[in-house]
Amino acid sequence: SFILFPNISFGQFLEKDTVNIVEKIEQVRFTQDLDFYDFQKLDTTIHHFHYYHPTDKPINSFLSLGNTGQPHLYSIFQYQTGLRFNYGLNRYFQQYRYTPKDVKYYFSSVPYTVATYAQGMYKEQFFEVEHSQNIKETVNVAVNYRRIPTQGKSNRVGLYSREKTNVHNLSVNTWYKHPKQRYNNWFTYIWNKHVLEQNGGISGNVDETRTYLRQNLSPFLAAARREDSDRQFRFRQSFDGGFHTEKAIDDSTKVQVFHPTWRLAHTIAYKNERYHYSESANDTDYYPNTYLSQAGTNDSLLKQEYENELAFLLTGKNPFKRDTLDKGFRVKVALNHQYIRLNTINTTAYRLSSAKHWQNAWFSARLFSQPKNKFYYDANVQVGLLGYQTGGLILEGKVGYEIKLGQVLAHYKTSRQQADYFYQSLFTNHHQWYHDFKDEKVNTLSFIYQHPKNLLNVTITQHRLNDYVLLDQNQLSTQVEEAINIQQIHLHSELKFGNWRAENDVTLQRSGNDLIQVPALLLTSSLYHTRRAFNNSMLYEMGVLVRYNTDYKAPFYSPAIAQFYVNPTSTLQFYPTIDFFLNFKIRQVRFFVRTQHLNQGLFYWNFNATYSNSPNYPMPDRAVKFGVSWQFYD
Repeated sequence: SFILFPNISFGQFLEKDTVNIVEKIEQVRFTQDLDFYDFQKLDTTIHHFHYYHPTDKPINSFLSLGNTGQPHLYSIFQYQTGLRFNYGLNRYFQQYRYTPKDVKYYFSSVPYTVATYAQGMYKEQFFEVEHSQNIKETVNVAVNYRRIPTQGKSNRVGLYSREKTNVHNLSVNTWYKHPKQRYNNWFTYIWNKHVLEQNGGISGNVDETRTYLRQNLSPFLAAARREDSDRQFRFRQSFDGGFHTEKAIDDSTKVQVFHPTWRLAHTIAYKNERYHYSESANDTDYYPNTYLSQAGTNDSLLKQEYENELAFLLTGKNPFKRDTLDKGFRVKVALNHQYIRLNTINTTAYRLSSAKHWQNAWFSARLFSQPKNKFYYDANVQVGLLGYQTGGLILEGKVGYEIKLGQVLAHYKTSRQQADYFYQSLFTNHHQWYHDFKDEKVNTLSFIYQHPKNLLNVTITQHRLNDYVLLDQNQLSTQVEEAINIQQIHLHSELKFGNWRAENDVTLQRSGNDLIQVPALLLTSSLYHTRRAFNNSMLYEMGVLVRYNTDYKAPFYSPAIAQFYVNPTSTLQFYPTIDFFLNFKIRQVRFFVRTQHLNQGLFYWNFNATYSNSPNYPMPDRAVKFGVSWQFYD
């Protein structure tokens, strides 16, 4: 339309806007850190706007099993530390969930709304809306809702049979700030629901199929389904110590400005999780074992969690003086306690039910400086005191120094902690075990260099794993006795040539044990042109995105427990994929168009050539996707 009707487009774009949008944008701020408020500006840019999908990131760290909403595995090794009790069953669906870390807390006199919609082939849709508004001078309410459905008939959704998914995410939060600014409280409600069909993979050879009717290929499972959900309530309140000063707004008006020096905070939370797997007719040859019923599966794993945190914080100013100068340091000392109730329900010809109770408590302390300082430091310690993580210990330190050519950092972390709970104890129709594993012990050392303009950033990391727990080739929980060493090098560069931009990310990995299965090389590279058009009324980015990872033995997927396990034999082959994208913005409206897997069939003789990120789970064919996001400030 821009090419065919340029005069009409010019007439639309050059209309004067009577609202000062720039001024309103500057007033809207949010923070995701309630310990030390780090207010951020709204993202109004089009850069990386085509990465709308939860598992689609600029760095290719997630590999999806195909259709939107299906599980994703990690292509770059990472070890998650923390003494919090973790069931571990949602690890490969985590990007499709809202967590407390994702919640944005606003406090602004300007209402703000953003709505995003995207659509792709094979009935893929994405919808998200976020709204924030101060209903009083002292109270803000924010709501964020996301829906990712693939609609249609049960056995003809997506490119392959039985790939229907439906994701719901909702967060609601409030922020009350006392007029004197000493007392604050926040209420947060989060709800996630994820329903998806499980086909167990495709039994046919996709690359030899000379037809686009991929739904005709038979899946391994004909009636399997997962339905996972969780909801949580969190209430946090804090009281700040400090002092007030007067600030002149004009010659006749002065306002009181509060400067917090210390903070006492308390958080109470409740969380309910449910993981349900069902199948009306078992294909017993597909599963490694069948313990309770040959006729069908109906397993529910439930978790209820109550948590308290009491914390004392220093916010960077001298608590003994009326000094407004920020010294740059931050301190948090906290005591956490969890009470966990686990319940397993297996409904077969008769009903089996078992419940377990756990306590879990730990102490934590953190001291760090602001990253913008010339010398940066961050020290963190966690000690397990009671219950599941008794004796657990995490020590972490990071130091950085700013030099003329950028910043250099060193990072070291050592941890001793229990593995996720499902590795220790699980009772379902197809997986049953009980273990008393030793604590996992992991040491990580990293050296980082960051160029001030990101011309070249380098990260070198060494992991050493002892007593690491995983699922072996028989889908059994096992602890690896020998030490595992993993080396990683990550390179990132951003180059500019006039209106041209190039971004490159390269990750090299080497694992000293075949049980840790990751590609040796991952590449993400984009080249695009950006400028303003139509008399500066439209900003656009247009270019190509190339992704590639080397051949490797990608892990198998087990639908019954939603986990990946060791692949001992099948080496999967990969080739570079090329995407074309166009991002553009007109005032507060952003658009994108993206063609994925544009080069399908160029590297193999078969026009329908594709590849799989996990054995028997082929990726979608060439597809066109588009989306729009509209921001409102009234």
